[in-house]
Amino acid sequence: MKPHEMSEIALLGVRAYIAQGNWAEALAFLKRNEAKIVDTVAKADYSGKIHHALGNEAEAAKSYEQLLSLNSANLDTYKKIITAKGVELPADFSTKLNEAYQGVVKGVLDVYIEGFPRVNSHLRVGLRYLYG
Repeated sequence: MKPHEMSEIALLGVRAYIAQGNWAEALAFLKRNEAKIVDTVAKADYSGKIHHALGNEAEAAKSYEQLLSLNSANLDTYKKIITAKGVELPADFSTKLNEAYQGVVKGVLDVYIEGFPRVNSHLRVGLRYLYG
């Protein structure tokens, strides 16, 4: 069996545990089969999603930061990191974040402004959710 086929089978197993809502087993399965998974984007995304569901926000943020290092222009990844830091971003742009949450969002984005100066995705997230 080819490596990408084994990778897809392992990811299918992870998705099956997630669909059942068995997050701890999904994490254990992901860790057991980590070496088989060649899709690093999917691996980091599932890892972040699982850790977030289990309440392990530090590990979720770490997984999402790994995902961000693979594609620093992805707006959704910035939103996932902000959510992992404890700020639930509103789906409606007319809903404003309170000042404490704005500070958290600005702090998170400032880190990535310095880390990824040639990308404007973090600036776009700031324009959508920060005001004042």
